Amino acid sequence: MPQLNNGNGYSAEWLCIRSLCKIIRKWFTSVLARHGVRGRGYGICSNAISRGLQGASVKTLRKLKGLDQNANVRDHASFAELVAWTLAEILGGVRILKQNSHGNAQCAAVCYDTAKHVAQMADALLGNSTSEAP
Repeated sequence: MPQLNNGNGYSAEWLCIRSLCKIIRKWFTSVLARHGVRGRGYGICSNAISRGLQGASVKTLRKLKGLDQNANVRDHASFAELVAWTLAEILGGVRILKQNSHGNAQCAAVCYDTAKHVAQMADALLGNSTSEAP
């Protein structure tokens, strides 16, 4: 959960990384669009990242965190979770470009694989501490 220490409930650091996440997400979805992801493919790719990073779909994460079914999981993520998700989108987007992956299935496979590597790296460096804030 984000650290609470200002008027709107979020730390300045958390707000900064959340803003960056939104910029990266726009870039990432533009990469997906240029590589033939259509319709439900965006959600499939998001779930691939979620499963790779946290072992659960976005829908399941909402339930685990006690969130409304339409809540944005990232708005309720820790600083480290936001960074990991953003890194997975950056690296996944770059890999999609480099490998010239196309379509929902290929792009989702790249997203999952990339997210899994990010999770393994984070675990090797930090242990199971993605809930810690800087």
